[in-house]
Amino acid sequence: MAKGNRPTAKTSRRPLELPAPAQTSRPGSPIFCFRHIVSGYDVLALERRQQAALAVTLQQRAKLTWPQIVQADRHGQGTEKIPSRSIKPSVPTQFQDRDNFLVFRYDGTRPMVGVRTGEVFHVLWIERQYGEVYDHG
Repeated sequence: MAKGNRPTAKTSRRPLELPAPAQTSRPGSPIFCFRHIVSGYDVLALERRQQAALAVTLQQRAKLTWPQIVQADRHGQGTEKIPSRSIKPSVPTQFQDRDNFLVFRYDGTRPMVGVRTGEVFHVLWIERQYGEVYDHG
């Protein structure tokens, strides 16, 4: 077809319909938040290998539901509670009223420690080396 003989598209006067927003997670699955993470215990403090292991862990956990995580082994894909008195670094102000913190494991059994509110897990500390955040007894 010659350049000047292009077919014209018919325009519609209907408003543009946008698709419904996609779900960011399955109902009941953890959503990981790093907004309140304590400097020095954050992703930037980790070695590259540990950063990669953390990313893989987060992706795996996000595919599970909270009930599945609660039932899983604490040193596997599950979690465990740590009393707040065991936490060594300072606790962010908005979480100082907590009696317990939750621990997820990454890179083998290295812990990341935080707080669950609803479906959201607020990551507060990520251990580079054992014993930095709490005594593993």
